[in-house]
Amino acid sequence: MEITLGSLGFSSFRQLIDLWDEQVDKQQKEKQIRNLVDGQGMLLFFKFHDEIFGCGEDGRIVFARIKNPDKNDKEWGKEASFSALNLSKTVEGENSSSIFGKKDLNKMKIIDREEAVKELCKKDVEKINQPYSVEGDHTPDNFIKTMEQ
Repeated sequence: MEITLGSLGFSSFRQLIDLWDEQVDKQQKEKQIRNLVDGQGMLLFFKFHDEIFGCGEDGRIVFARIKNPDKNDKEWGKEASFSALNLSKTVEGENSSSIFGKKDLNKMKIIDREEAVKELCKKDVEKINQPYSVEGDHTPDNFIKTMEQ
């Protein structure tokens, strides 16, 4: 009597493992993006030509002053500019930032942080080169390193 075992590649258990792996990849991708956004201290997010940009407090203040100038800021606002990180390119592995001024404001669509993260999660995420690390990062890699020490 010969016992034939089914291929593990077609089992429901294998499908469950594949589903688990997809979910873990999705969560790690979102975590990378959230760490990028949090590590850079970004407060203002916007879409410009189908790409997502983010900038910190300085950029947000300049944006607000250009958008709603004071009486004394009218001349300043014509030449003022701010820098924003192109998050769409950053998650694809290419660090890129752009300078924006008054002429660009009409083409910008302001979005909130969660919408930016959601849109960025739809992109193919490469290894994000992040200059800042987030404290308390307990990934399986860190766990393994700790166990080896």
